[in-house]
Amino acid sequence: MKKISLFIVIALFSAHSVNAQNENSNQKEDFESFMGTVFQQVGKCFEEKDYLCAKNNLLEVENKYLMLGKDKQRDFSGSLQHVYYNLACAYSMQGNTEEALLSYEKAIKNGYSNYNHSKNDSDLDNIRAFPRFKELQNSIREKGDYTYILQKSGPYSKEPPVFTYQPPGASELQILKKYFNLDSIAGVGNETSRILNLMTWAHNLIRHDGNFMPPIDKRTAISLYEYAKEHDKGINCRALAIFLNECYLAMGFKSRFITCLPKDENDSDCHVINMVYSETLNKWVWVDPTFNTWVKDENGNMLGIGEVRKRLIENSPVFISDDANWNNKIKYTKEMYIDSYMSKNLYWFSCTASSSVDSDMIREYNCKIALVPHNYYQKNRDSLTYYSHDEDYFWENN
Repeated sequence: MKKISLFIVIALFSAHSVNAQNENSNQKEDFESFMGTVFQQVGKCFEEKDYLCAKNNLLEVENKYLMLGKDKQRDFSGSLQHVYYNLACAYSMQGNTEEALLSYEKAIKNGYSNYNHSKNDSDLDNIRAFPRFKELQNSIREKGDYTYILQKSGPYSKEPPVFTYQPPGASELQILKKYFNLDSIAGVGNETSRILNLMTWAHNLIRHDGNFMPPIDKRTAISLYEYAKEHDKGINCRALAIFLNECYLAMGFKSRFITCLPKDENDSDCHVINMVYSETLNKWVWVDPTFNTWVKDENGNMLGIGEVRKRLIENSPVFISDDANWNNKIKYTKEMYIDSYMSKNLYWFSCTASSSVDSDMIREYNCKIALVPHNYYQKNRDSLTYYSHDEDYFWENN
């Protein structure tokens, strides 16, 4: 069973020899020549079942490798896994189970992952029953047991990811609601006034600094606020939208923070805002805590993000709220906000599938969903993002 590993090692060092000639490195050439000779001898040792001979030759390879300079060691590091694997076999056949297990562990640490080969190699039978061997096998199963990997892959699905919203009764949101006394902030007016009161409060509570995201482990509303307050810092648009999103969720509103992006992949400037669902209006509406603004049509009706994009394409009029501003220092007009800035950043969109506390920091459990135009081919795509061309799906249009 070792012939496969030995053949691989010999082939690897044969390939290295071509590079060695180009590099004119005597030390490297000497080691390659040594390897070729020794591994042929190791093969004969195994064929003759002279495991002491095999072990001694393999240990000689290890010792000579350790004598190489660090740069030369890097050239041959990929072959160490086979040296240690065959040492494990030699020790196992000698009955030295402790050294066999240690060598097998070294093989894995150096990149060995051929699960099926080690599973069926009779030379390892003497250590197969040991719990440590089973642990080591399990450690490489996710890499080397290809059938197992397929079996664990999960089914395909015809359905896209579902947007979900953390219920306001969740303990984290209840704590948040009490911490900021959100009932008082939102007020007792109609639904629209409560949505806008929360937006303006967030805008005034934490100033905007487009170049700064707090270096914190959890991006929660409370953590973002406390960091900004303690360090007297502003936070970027993403942090502000995350902050307001959690406040909306705590107050029972369905809400997402939406990253609005430009077509140019080399343009790192984007903007993050909120979309909040109004039960009264039966629609999603655009809310931006960075600029304390929302967008409306010629009749004063609140618009959603998708609606604004569509109206811009159709050259239909859009307007922004009168009190739009940056940090209560610079008043913003529709020309400044929409025409010169947001129109660039309405090419495609991204958000988390699950809207909840700290949803921005748990990517392995919470994929992102992107809405992109049909004719947009991105060079760099995120493997944890589901890309869609369906605007009704993304905007959850009823």
